[in-house]
Amino acid sequence: MNVDIGLIAELQQNTDRIRNVCVLAHVDHGKTTLSDHLIASNGLIHPKLAGEVRYMDSKDDEQARGITMKSSSISLLFVPGAATRADGPNSVPRAERLQQAKLGCKASALQRALWGDYAYQPKSKRIVRIRGEQQGRAKPLFVQLALEPIWKAYGACEAGADHAAILGRMVAGLGLAGVPPRAVQHSDPRAALRSVMRAWLPLSEAVLSMAAEHLPSPLAAAPERYSRLLPPRSEQLKVQVEELGEELRAGLDACEAAVRLCSAGPEAPLVLYVSKMVAVPASALPRLPGEAGPSNPSEERFLAFGRVFAGGGARGADGAGCAFGGGGEVHLETCIKDLRERFARVELVVSPPLVAFRESVVCREEAPPETTARATFVVEAKTASGACTLRVAALPLPAGVASALDQNADLLRGAFAAAARGGGGGEQQQQQAAAAGAAGAGTAAADAHVGGGMGAPGSDSLAAFGEHLRRMAADADAEAEQQPGSAAGSAALLAMLQRAWMFGPKRTGPNLLLASAASSSSSSSGGLAPLFSLPPERIVKLAKQPGGRSAAVLVASVGRQHQEQQQQHQDDAGGQGNAEQQQEAEEAARRHLAVPLGFPDAAQKLGLVAGEVAAAAHATSAVAELACQIGSQLSVSTHSGSTAAPQNGGTEGGLGRSLEYLRYSIESGVASGFQLASATGPLCDEPLWGVAVQVEARLNLSPAAAAAGEAGAAQEAASLQLAEDVYGPFSGQVTSAARQAVRRAVLEGGPRLVEAMFLCEVTTSSEGLSAVYAVLGRRRSRILREEMREGSDLFTVHAYLPAEASFGFADELRRRSSGAATASLLLSHWERLQVDPFFMPLTEEEREEFGEEGQGVGSSNLAKRLIDAVRRRKGLPVEEKVVESATKQRTRARKV
Repeated sequence: MNVDIGLIAELQQNTDRIRNVCVLAHVDHGKTTLSDHLIASNGLIHPKLAGEVRYMDSKDDEQARGITMKSSSISLLFVPGAATRADGPNSVPRAERLQQAKLGCKASALQRALWGDYAYQPKSKRIVRIRGEQQGRAKPLFVQLALEPIWKAYGACEAGADHAAILGRMVAGLGLAGVPPRAVQHSDPRAALRSVMRAWLPLSEAVLSMAAEHLPSPLAAAPERYSRLLPPRSEQLKVQVEELGEELRAGLDACEAAVRLCSAGPEAPLVLYVSKMVAVPASALPRLPGEAGPSNPSEERFLAFGRVFAGGGARGADGAGCAFGGGGEVHLETCIKDLRERFARVELVVSPPLVAFRESVVCREEAPPETTARATFVVEAKTASGACTLRVAALPLPAGVASALDQNADLLRGAFAAAARGGGGGEQQQQQAAAAGAAGAGTAAADAHVGGGMGAPGSDSLAAFGEHLRRMAADADAEAEQQPGSAAGSAALLAMLQRAWMFGPKRTGPNLLLASAASSSSSSSGGLAPLFSLPPERIVKLAKQPGGRSAAVLVASVGRQHQEQQQQHQDDAGGQGNAEQQQEAEEAARRHLAVPLGFPDAAQKLGLVAGEVAAAAHATSAVAELACQIGSQLSVSTHSGSTAAPQNGGTEGGLGRSLEYLRYSIESGVASGFQLASATGPLCDEPLWGVAVQVEARLNLSPAAAAAGEAGAAQEAASLQLAEDVYGPFSGQVTSAARQAVRRAVLEGGPRLVEAMFLCEVTTSSEGLSAVYAVLGRRRSRILREEMREGSDLFTVHAYLPAEASFGFADELRRRSSGAATASLLLSHWERLQVDPFFMPLTEEEREEFGEEGQGVGSSNLAKRLIDAVRRRKGLPVEEKVVESATKQRTRARKV
């Protein structure tokens, strides 16, 4: 229904027709989704888009991050009985009539028994009261008639359930003629359930009708809350009021009467509750078009945030108001106490504090000297059809570079969005170029990418940021050169940044996807060895893991596998000669076709790579490189077991189209897999931070075709089966393999948890200084400096405090120091937690020094504890010991 704004404004003047509704719930429990459904009832958004539009999240960062950070309000119109459907009256009364016919009772008796201690007995077909001895065993009537059908409907989404049969019986039993059979038989159980629930229990109609029927209007609620807003006058106040005079006494009585009656007329006095006041420059206030600015720009004005309880105000209106006072924070304890007083029969469970983390890999330069260096491995994964093999390595980025990328996410997002608008949609045009042929579409694609260079809007800021990254990398290179014992490859940070293909997650995060060395304009490969040239003992082949296995199980299961592989390769190396290994390498090269991946687009836009190369020109050269590697015919079949005619010729013919399709599918699949993996890491589904991902890909040709090519017989074409009819599109196969490989590569690269750090400033006297250090020491803080204010005995202590340890910090500090210390916290940066969450001692020396969990003898692993807490909160499986220690029960045999 379309709503007129004038009608809503007119109804707002009648307080009896107003219902104030506040949506309050836990994090990620559907507040924004519920708001979208309510807004959809007024025609502002389509009902099918409810929950996807996030209409109330008006800020750009709220939409980008998918979270609500600021509260919002909206006025909606609800007409009782107007929300009807084509299949008859609305669903809620229809369900009520079905229950009346089933039980054979009146509506008033059913409503009275529904909310009491009553139960329905199917044998006697009677509604009986639940006695004391039946408490806890008999199901209340509300559970039987309301909750169990909903639970049954939700059971259709469980694994292995026949959702079409379950929902079909419900549709037939409830008489939901508006649900077509096609919606019930949808392949997605959630989509089918959503169609049934929308017709059975429409969310907006149920919530708004309940609010209109049961919630009091401001006028009806005013007498109940009046005693809390304005307590009864004390005897002393009554005497003082009598002494004020008749006029002042009448004014005070008028204010109290206006609040009691919730008066909104023009003659009612203005009574408002001020919760916060701030002073801002007069020049910063908004002005109407054509309105002159303030005469004194340095003049300050006070802005007040409050709630009006009586009267009204307008811009430029004169008149004094009565302010109740300033309100402070509403603490958690106060909310819990109020909820328990109002809902005594409801058990309240308060969750632990919600803390955001990130995931990364260990950086040797930032790790403590006593950290044991573990060998890192490269992950190899194949697509489901076996046509493509990926090798992935997760490399660390220094904390300074990762923080710079994280803090300038808005700059990168705006610059890359402007480049995408100038380029006209690169991915779509690449796909069109693949369909039209590499040679014919190359010119059009090159023209389409002209506007995406350094001349885009905001290029000056982007170039300055790129120069800042260049200086940071040069400083890191110089420092690494002065330290001979530094880790290998650390001195190639600048070369690594010059291979930056894209950022992640969401293409603006603090992670990098590196392009292939051959496709980069830099002459150096960044000090990174080609992944397919590594020895077999450095490779971990990714096997399909059963669902629900945690990262701890994966790391524990592959530890022994690495040792066995290394031992096996060492034994085999003794009996093999260099000639045999070289022969195997040449044979493998003939069976595989290396695919150039990526284009240093991010490095080029940041000015880290000299010159500009169009993406379309790079795609054409990549196809030409693939054609030179083949040197013969290629047969590509998209279906399993089918044969296709061999494609030969240059890049302008069928071979060019096939190679362009393969290259685009692999490249887009790797990019999508990187974005998915960087958004949800393997430890606890938190985003990655400070990880550079190196990916190499190659196509697997048939052995028979490779042998024929070796003999020089070009009659037999090289074949490649993608099996898209079985495993889906080839790009989707690559996406799945790339996502799993990146997540596993993070585990193989030494996973680390990244936590937010607060800059803590504590001011205390000399008497409370020892208590301050004691509290900071218990909460894993890192002291930066201590200063003494001149002319006083006050000390200021600066420290870094983890966000996870900041909850309850102010209360403990005030209690320990007897009120002599105060603290202020400011979010500073993200920092790697230098604790291996999956530490396992391999030698007796490590066991004696680090203990069983890597943090000393008898100490639990902090990183593992934090990861398990996050996984429990998110409903992810946690690998833990249920029974720490136990003994077998010994029972004597009873001989009769």
